[in-house]
This record gives sequence, structure tokens and C-alpha cells, in this order.
Amino acid sequence: MVEKEKRAEAEKLIDALFLGHITNYEYDDRFPRSERDPALRAIYEALWFIYSDVREHRLNPQKLKARDEETLVRIQLFLRSDDEYTGPRKFTDLLAIPKRVWCWVTRRPQPSVPEFWPFENESQFRNARLNLHRCRKIPLPPTISRRDPDGTFRAADSSVEIVSGSPCYRHLIASGVA
Repeated sequence: MVEKEKRAEAEKLIDALFLGHITNYEYDDRFPRSERDPALRAIYEALWFIYSDVREHRLNPQKLKARDEETLVRIQLFLRSDDEYTGPRKFTDLLAIPKRVWCWVTRRPQPSVPEFWPFENESQFRNARLNLHRCRKIPLPPTISRRDPDGTFRAADSSVEIVSGSPCYRHLIASGVA
């Protein structure tokens, strides 16, 4: 079941954490929990791998890796969608290291998170992009090629735009792309 209010709260907290407005401990304490919307727990656990929880600190958006920024944008897009979460429900596992070693020894492929996670597939991801903000399209940051005088970002391959004030826009500003 999609809990829109809790998803909106989670999106704001993720923005605040990765823009350095709140500490990692504040984020942990305030992140919404839900038994009815499994997306919230999965996203919370998945993001744990992007920041350190060893000590309290604020993140520096300039140090965010491109792949992590892409994940954040997809997460925020998913949180704004009405899509039910069907992906992995647990990302932390005490047996993760032994399982990786076993895969390496037996030459089996390592389990991985789907490319469009938290979306189920590329189609669901593309539909969410098209439906966001009354059908305004929002690309992932690496596809950005230039910024128009009116402040709209344009993609190299089409006339896709990023809406000013959206999470994608704020991450571009914070990462120095804009």
C-alpha cells in the first residue's frame, strides 16, 4: 500500500540529508517507518550504504558519486509516484560477506539490485518520469548537456527538461552541474 504522506516526508528528509541540511543522525531518527508501504523500509536500508553512520556529520553534496546521485534521483522519483514497491525488501544481511565470497569461489554471478531500482523495470521508470508534475519529463543528471537562459536544463538527446525546484534540479545545483 502506498502511503503518500510518509513518502513525501521521506523525500524531504533524503533531500535534506544529501544536501547537507541535516545530520545523518537526524535523518535516522526522523525517517518515516511503515509496515504497510515496504518501499520506505527498502529505501531506508538501501541508502544506508551511501552514507556513514559511524559518527554524526553532515554530508557534502560535492562528494556524492555519480551513480549514487542517479540512485537518489530514481528514489525521489519513485517516492513521488503511486507505484507499489515490488523489489527486494531487505538490503542489510549479516551473511552478505560470506555469500559474496561463496559466489566468487563458485564463480556464480553476484546478486545485484536491478538497474532501475526502486522501480520494477525500465517501463515503470519511464512512465513515472512522464507522469511526474503533469507530464513534465525529468532526466537523470548524467544526461544533462546545457542550461538554457530561462534556467531549464536540456538533455543532449531531446528537449527533456528538469523542472526548477524539483529534487533533480536541487541535486544538480548542489553538485555544481548547474
